[in-house]
Amino acid sequence: MVSAEEKLKKALNSIAKYKKAYDKKHKTELTLGLGKDLKDKGFGKITAITTGVTAIDILLAGGMEKYAQSKERAGWTKGRFGLVEGPAGAGKTTLCYRTIAEAQKAGLIAAYVNVENSYDPQWARINGVNTDLLIGGEFDSAESGLDFIIGMAKANSIDLLVYDSVVGMASSAEYETKAGKERDLHDDSVALIPRILSQFFRISTRAVAKSDMVVLFTNQVRVDINAYGAPEMGPGGNALKHHLSNRIFIRPAAKKEWPENGVAINATVTKSNIGALVRHPMCIPFIPLENGGTGYDNDSIIVDIAHQAGLIPFEIDQDTGEQKNNLVYTDIEGEQHRFRSINTLRLRVAEAGLIPEIKERIFKNPEGVELKDQS
Repeated sequence: MVSAEEKLKKALNSIAKYKKAYDKKHKTELTLGLGKDLKDKGFGKITAITTGVTAIDILLAGGMEKYAQSKERAGWTKGRFGLVEGPAGAGKTTLCYRTIAEAQKAGLIAAYVNVENSYDPQWARINGVNTDLLIGGEFDSAESGLDFIIGMAKANSIDLLVYDSVVGMASSAEYETKAGKERDLHDDSVALIPRILSQFFRISTRAVAKSDMVVLFTNQVRVDINAYGAPEMGPGGNALKHHLSNRIFIRPAAKKEWPENGVAINATVTKSNIGALVRHPMCIPFIPLENGGTGYDNDSIIVDIAHQAGLIPFEIDQDTGEQKNNLVYTDIEGEQHRFRSINTLRLRVAEAGLIPEIKERIFKNPEGVELKDQS
């Protein structure tokens, strides 16, 4: 029976011969001691760019406790692909603006590929984007836009690239066809975008991984009229779903008006590579520009998590033991702050500058905090 040492020697000799012959035409990486070598090169160390919305970071991390333990892993994973999908007007582009703003704050370089002509510099600046430092691009076809991503990944010059969006992609073959003209079923343009994306992911996955760049796609879902029950589907084919590490679905909540001057957005993580999925949606307050807002209201998110965690409970009558409608928060100095309602709580806590203190207390002791189903 051949010993392990003898097998190892034979393997090393075979690798040396293979590299000598193969490297003449191609570049290959073969190594011994895979764990240590990959660790030295940075592989296996998962870091992320925050989404800019605390609730979504928590969902991507797999819950409160995991988020508190490894915040650097919560968000869009570096070296991977991410997707924000949902119906029109759900806040997909706004979420991308928040992510770009957070990346810029961390000193990273961000780019925005404007496929749908949806870029709004004013709204981007309101959400914290430094538009003077944002690299923008518009391309005449899907192929050229995706080639730009591959080129930037190989050049290792961009940390975050937002592609907005898949639903607006048009191949060069479509530009050569007149609108409304019937196509033959054997035409090359049939299902061309899914085939282009499939090839793109096969080619670019390695380059994106080595560059540590985050490639973030947006996609708009539509009703599939060919399926029973009219379920929703997103353009782009199956390759778009299979190659993603993080996938978020957002939509306006059906009935909930929250806060008073805005709406509620239901966010659900449908794929995450770092934590177990939180299977229910989390409700996020969203205040539109026309109501004087800046999109996702992070302060309100922190306050609501604190309320769920029992840090800001309803007041209890000491005589009867009954629950009152008021909420009470006891700060680190022992002073009590009382609020008449949830909306008053959100407003007053932010005005009093208590958000940083509350956030620190929540994530310092996250055990037992479960995010409730808010759908």
